[in-house]
Amino acid sequence: YDFDNRYMIQATVRRDGSSRFGPNNKWGVFPSVSAGWNVKNEEFMQGIDLVSALKVRASWGKNGNDAIGDMRYTTTMVSGNNYPFGTGATEGIVIGNKPNGLSNPNIMWEESVQTDLGVDFGFWNNSLTLSFDYYQKETRGMLMEMQVPSYAGDSAPIGNVGNMINKGIEIDL
Repeated sequence: YDFDNRYMIQATVRRDGSSRFGPNNKWGVFPSVSAGWNVKNEEFMQGIDLVSALKVRASWGKNGNDAIGDMRYTTTMVSGNNYPFGTGATEGIVIGNKPNGLSNPNIMWEESVQTDLGVDFGFWNNSLTLSFDYYQKETRGMLMEMQVPSYAGDSAPIGNVGNMINKGIEIDL
């Protein structure tokens, strides 16, 4: 929504489903919202020729990650584990299968929440521009292989085992 090229707001909600997670965690909801104030278009800024643009911005949003490969919430069977069976004339090779590792039916969406606050300036008919942004992104429940003892199987299960925060400032002149 844009009112009089001064006040802007936008909101979005996504609901995504992924077959990479079990039935209890298949769906994720990912909202976002952003707002802006074009200060230069306010009455009190008219007649200030040095400043040709001034906008204040803020945004917040959540997104999801399901990049783990198919069927990682459950255990599947793998072939190629053949073994000899029987003795003497009846001995033969039997086709063998085994579970490929441990399952994790509780695995769910990795979520990242990001906040951004910014200010844009333009001077001398936008001959010189400056943008300043502060951002913080927190990733929760990072999808990673879990640490398990080697006797537990050929492959470790995927789990929501990590959190990380990225934050900083960006200046563009």
